[in-house]
Amino acid sequence: MNDRTLASRALLVLVCCAALSAPWNAVRVSGLPVGDLLLGAAIVMLVIRSALGGPALRGLRWWMLVPSAVCVILLIVHVLAGGSLTETVTPGRGVAPGLFTARAILSTAGVACCAVFATATGGLRSARHVLAWWYLGVVTSAAVAVLQALGVWHAPLELDQTLGLTPGAERQAGLASHPNALAHSLAIAIPAGVLLAAVSTGMRRAAALAGLAVLLVGEASTRSRAGLILTAVALVLVGCWLLWRRRHGVLIIPFIIVVSGGIVVSVPFLLEHTRFGSEGSIRSDTTRLAALEEGWRFFSGSPLIGSGPGVWFGESALLILLASGGVVLALAYLVFLGVPTMMFACSLRAPAGFLGLTTVVVTVVSWTMNNGLLERVAYWPILLAAAALTATAERSDDVTRSRPRDRAR
Repeated sequence: MNDRTLASRALLVLVCCAALSAPWNAVRVSGLPVGDLLLGAAIVMLVIRSALGGPALRGLRWWMLVPSAVCVILLIVHVLAGGSLTETVTPGRGVAPGLFTARAILSTAGVACCAVFATATGGLRSARHVLAWWYLGVVTSAAVAVLQALGVWHAPLELDQTLGLTPGAERQAGLASHPNALAHSLAIAIPAGVLLAAVSTGMRRAAALAGLAVLLVGEASTRSRAGLILTAVALVLVGCWLLWRRRHGVLIIPFIIVVSGGIVVSVPFLLEHTRFGSEGSIRSDTTRLAALEEGWRFFSGSPLIGSGPGVWFGESALLILLASGGVVLALAYLVFLGVPTMMFACSLRAPAGFLGLTTVVVTVVSWTMNNGLLERVAYWPILLAAAALTATAERSDDVTRSRPRDRAR
């Protein structure tokens, strides 16, 4: 094994560690999420490797960099207008503009660099390897939440969680910062678990299926209304894809009708036994509506470029986009998700196409109910799927171009 191969494998291990820790935003070192630190270290090493002549970032595509570029431009405009890099525009309700921009870069271009490197290093096998570590990170957080709900596990380290959760409490967040954050990551991980089970055999398939069971139980421990909705969306999409992949597409519409009927029938049960019908949820809805009105005021005050990066960090990722960067930043993220979505739709029978499309759908739905715009947990499967499909298409083109030369010889 030469030095270049050894360096690539060491860097791939670092990328896997960054993927593993992506859902653990409550685990912090010196006030910073451990996932951010590992991802930052991986990006620095990737840039150095690429600068030294390695092929690490050769597969990057322009759309992967659009949100980062727009965020940097908006930050420059904000500073030139007299704004601060480190002080929030609205103390107590937003995040510092510099921090907002840094996290946006990490979660989009940063994760894209890691995904492209993994695919360039070992093709589909390495991409699935990184995805498996990401999936393990989500499952681990779900398992911690389940054990906390049972009151049998106490964290050996202090977790930075907004609700100050304790073992045995009504709601649990695992290794995430909030029960809703955990619930959303669990729903997003369902398509990944199904893909890993579909492409694996033996113990690996059993482990992927066991992880799905842990995800569902962990979802229940969060008692998140949004998480329940997202889980239903993810399971319906997975069911439709499995029917279509097995060439039973004629059953998709009846399947959707049956599921919809089941949801309607279960409404009384949900209102009685979940937070949908509790007094706490009514108070939460009132607070949420007030926050959304505030966010909308920030957007309506400057609809083109927003009122400043990180000016409002409330209840909806979509409104965070509009308040922080206006229509310009919203269009940047539309490009960031729209370009690969078209790629996924054209390759839906492929596992990577299924993973990418379902994750995009669940993520966009979650953005209407959650503020996880800058949380990179959702971007790992999307960008890994996009990088895998891009690499596969490039290899097919290379084979096609080489055939005329072979015949000429």
